[in-house]
Amino acid sequence: MKNKKKILLLASVALLGSCADTNELYDGDAFAGRDFVQNRYSVWADGLEVPSTKTTIRHGEHGYWNGSGKFDSPSDCFGLSEAKKWHPDYFKDGENDLTWTKTGDSSMGQDIVGGFINEWSDNSSLVGTVYGQTKKLANYHPGFRKGYLSKLYNGQVKCNGWSNYALVILDESGYGTRFPAELQKGSYFGFIARGASDVGAGRIISYDVNVTFYKYATNGVDLQGKSFLLEDVKLQANLSAEYTSFVGFSFEDVNYDPTGMVAMSMTYELKNDPALESLQAGETLSGNFEDEATYHTGLALTEVLLPDSTWN
Repeated sequence: MKNKKKILLLASVALLGSCADTNELYDGDAFAGRDFVQNRYSVWADGLEVPSTKTTIRHGEHGYWNGSGKFDSPSDCFGLSEAKKWHPDYFKDGENDLTWTKTGDSSMGQDIVGGFINEWSDNSSLVGTVYGQTKKLANYHPGFRKGYLSKLYNGQVKCNGWSNYALVILDESGYGTRFPAELQKGSYFGFIARGASDVGAGRIISYDVNVTFYKYATNGVDLQGKSFLLEDVKLQANLSAEYTSFVGFSFEDVNYDPTGMVAMSMTYELKNDPALESLQAGETLSGNFEDEATYHTGLALTEVLLPDSTWN
């Protein structure tokens, strides 16, 4: 069992602002300090074990998609154009073509309605135009609007100057959460992320990302997981917090029926970080925030999506 932290929910502090569709109050400064390592979120819900056997998914049309699909420079690593090319039907709302931001599929542009961190903003004007606001989990079940992780279900795909109030910082220990309901139908899974590090300039970092989905066992009590290892996911780090990439896969392509899913977890292994090449003698870099390394590299998660899903 993974180590678990407890989050104290406080009814007397500020609402998580334009992570806009939340309606539960909590410590607004949780995981948002100046110390990068201390901002790690590593909460695991009870009963979530990661299986030792994993199904490997490689980058490709019938594997996983990754941002623009181009990785020649950090500024290439953003958006959803690769998924849109391979699965254009995922990016429609009726006759409307959904884009990364209101101005299109560029790295910049509006993906939320502006506002301050401690105030609610109505993003409904972007539904039917912007992908995140149209396909966010908060649209499919009200339970996704509650709690700390609601910031991963609110359609905000980029930082927009919100720093840690818009994202969740993971290290290799990852996190595991139960959903507020049971999934009845869904066609694909995706997450939006970038690299994050307390050292080095803009660069492309490679991760092996493990995603596990959980259903109830036949006894109706225990949870059983199915793990998918996304091999060599490339994300930019330290160039700009606005350069996030949509990563994901079709359930059909990986031969998995998501019906009955009630929880998920995510872990990763740091595969390659170019910052290792510029360390001075005696300096170390790690993806594990609990070790004694000089510097650390994590993963900044801004959104988790199960689009067009139905829940009981």
